[in-house]
Amino acid sequence: MCWNEFLNTNRIRKSQVDDRRTDLSGSTDNRNPFESDFGRVIFSSACRRLHDKTQVFPLTSDDNIHSRLTHSLEVMNIGLSFGIYLCGNEKFKETTGLTSEDILRKISPILKTACLVHDIGNPPFGHFGEEVIQEYFKNLFFSLMDKTNPESELSKHIYKGICDTVYCKDNEDIQKKCVEKQITELSDFLSNPQLKYDYTQFDGNAEGFRILTKLQYLGDLEGLNLTFATLASILKYPNYNEGNKEDGNIGNHKHGAFFTEKEALDKVMNGCGLKTEKGFIRHPLVFLMEAADSICYLIMDIEDANQKQWLTLDKLKYYINKDENISLDIKNKLMQNTQTTSGNNNYSKKEWVSFRTTLLSHLMEVATNNFVEKLGDIVRGEYNNELIEDNDGVAKLLKYITREYILSNREITSLEITGEAVISGILNAYIKYFFHTNKDFRDRGKSLISRSIFMTILHEHKEAYHDDSYFVQKYGNYQSIEKLYKNFDVADFTVEERFRLIRDFIACMTDKFALNHIRKLNGQKI
Repeated sequence: MCWNEFLNTNRIRKSQVDDRRTDLSGSTDNRNPFESDFGRVIFSSACRRLHDKTQVFPLTSDDNIHSRLTHSLEVMNIGLSFGIYLCGNEKFKETTGLTSEDILRKISPILKTACLVHDIGNPPFGHFGEEVIQEYFKNLFFSLMDKTNPESELSKHIYKGICDTVYCKDNEDIQKKCVEKQITELSDFLSNPQLKYDYTQFDGNAEGFRILTKLQYLGDLEGLNLTFATLASILKYPNYNEGNKEDGNIGNHKHGAFFTEKEALDKVMNGCGLKTEKGFIRHPLVFLMEAADSICYLIMDIEDANQKQWLTLDKLKYYINKDENISLDIKNKLMQNTQTTSGNNNYSKKEWVSFRTTLLSHLMEVATNNFVEKLGDIVRGEYNNELIEDNDGVAKLLKYITREYILSNREITSLEITGEAVISGILNAYIKYFFHTNKDFRDRGKSLISRSIFMTILHEHKEAYHDDSYFVQKYGNYQSIEKLYKNFDVADFTVEERFRLIRDFIACMTDKFALNHIRKLNGQKI
């Protein structure tokens, strides 16, 4: 098995610090590259923002309910537990050739980091926020397809912004060429389905990969510059094509990376030996990261519902007892560990914690056993199931209960509708600002956007289209992207880059920031 490749320590930008480290220790820093990755992530602003992003319950004021951060910390703990389980599994060590130290110092920190950041690209208002962004751009692009008769006011505004923006007041020929260039760029973009997938199939996993590889901007386009192994272990859907849930390869079920990150994705997947004749396959550790995520959200979302008194423990036990796909052994374990209720609230909480612990242990055991047993199929890219659902009925039942008792609840639905209004309102506002014919409006929109996100897109624009001489001629001498940022006109971005800037800004928002931001944009809050 190719575990030397799977545990590739290379980074997109070569690290001088890594060169000073030996394999597992160094003279100045005893961490190995994978342990260093965790430090880069935990101190990042993107990680901090998880504290105010929706897990299931948007804009909740109940401190006992999970946020994306508390969920991610729990997932991280399960990921670390998987590493410990594997450390004691002789079959896994014999199959892979890894030692206990290898597992503890390499696999465990990779899982720890991957589990912590698995939701780092999710937009405000949870998975419904993803759908809102998708539908918004589907409708906008459909309207823009016919530039002679755009169907929406927003489309008309975009075309007016392209055609009437003053690029050169004194030269009509230059003005005309600039307009034609942007119209051509827009037409090329709208006629390229693969580029549009970054919007019409927007996904938090793809945004997360972009955040880690670019948007944590430190003056270059490598972001946090994590190791190939860590990045590959985050990629649930290692492709930049159209997502297809009917595809036999589980890694193609969603559009998993933006086309703007194609080069980074290629480097990471090739570096970890994950390219086959049929395309990219998942890194083996992705299956454990996904299992840790599923275990936590299935059990802890139900705990949140129990906290809100939407679902009693008796009801949960009733469903488990009557499910014929759950073994009698696990039923007995669950019931034996929940016989402490005596009508006292403290005992009731103890009963739930005991029940939860038994469920966690069972699903972790199922996932670990399936991972080790199916490892050959996994490394060949021939395994396409979720580890916790393979030959076990507990996870499937928990998914059913979550769907029936939690996700369809009126409180969640009403708050998601609020989220739709917030996200759509912000998208409308910034498109109007960035395609305004008046530069003062464009500059005001620019001043409200995250500076680091703006400079990332500006850096991408510079590398894709122009050399230094172009910018010197247009904006005068500058020594850095930061200096160029000061005078740069948003109208010089391509249409797609303006969309990209707005999309990234919204995706990185927390729930409360998004809500406050739309109130400010609408004049409802000073």
